[in-house]
Amino acid sequence: MSHFLIQLLSFLVRYYIWIAICAVSMLYRTLLLLDLPFSGCLGLTVFSSTVVGYYGWQMFGLYRIAAAAKQDKQVVKLPNHLLYHVVWFGLNVVIVVICFLFCLSAWAQFCLLFSGCLVALYVVPVIKSKNLRQITGLKILIIAMVWVLATVVLPVVQIGAPDWANYTGVLGWILAERFVFLILLCLPFDWRDVAVDQKANIKTWPRLLGLEKTKYLFFTLVSLQCVLNIVIYYLFLQQINLVLITIILPILLIFLATKAFKYPQNSILFIFLDGMMVVQTLLLIVVGKYL
Repeated sequence: MSHFLIQLLSFLVRYYIWIAICAVSMLYRTLLLLDLPFSGCLGLTVFSSTVVGYYGWQMFGLYRIAAAAKQDKQVVKLPNHLLYHVVWFGLNVVIVVICFLFCLSAWAQFCLLFSGCLVALYVVPVIKSKNLRQITGLKILIIAMVWVLATVVLPVVQIGAPDWANYTGVLGWILAERFVFLILLCLPFDWRDVAVDQKANIKTWPRLLGLEKTKYLFFTLVSLQCVLNIVIYYLFLQQINLVLITIILPILLIFLATKAFKYPQNSILFIFLDGMMVVQTLLLIVVGKYL
């Protein structure tokens, strides 16, 4: 891989641009499945709120490290280009506030606020000095739930609200598929972070199951996602050509995840794993339009 491409990916990851692009792609996939129009304001809301959420998690982590270092009289190393991070974070906060006040419906505002509360509870210890991710097995479920709210529920209540009854049949399947997809994507990341989570006393699924059972769970969830996608594409959308996606996507997922489980320190693999969210949307566009 070229040096330029590595530098570009590093930049996109460091400023949480890549994960925000992934979130918008998942939003767009929902709109395609429900035949809803894309909203620039909604896309901007999801993009910027994703950036803000991940920065909030990072900043609280730095705060706890700084507090511990202060007690031990140690020096905390701040991120490089701190000013750029602060400006970028502040810009996205402003965008989220503007979109929240002037673009979103009341139900969409509630959905965004609820997602924000889950993110805050995921990070800040409020329940017996624990945050939600420190409750056994809850970390991966909270992450998946927040993403489902942002990429499925939010667009439906914002754009599809007047005709929501038309989507009740397929919507449940989309919610289930998205939830399963996000959980299986998180499993390799949680395995990579086992040592960190053990130090923080966070009991994730890979910590509880071990590597081999985590792999079996991953393969099971990939199979389940295939079944859910077949139901969505064939029974509801009635587009048999889209079933091709259920062949291509699992092959890519299994290939990348197998490598990620084996080489958990290879950051490029995990960037590509996140990119499966974008790939899934691109496959829906390409296969749906040209095949």
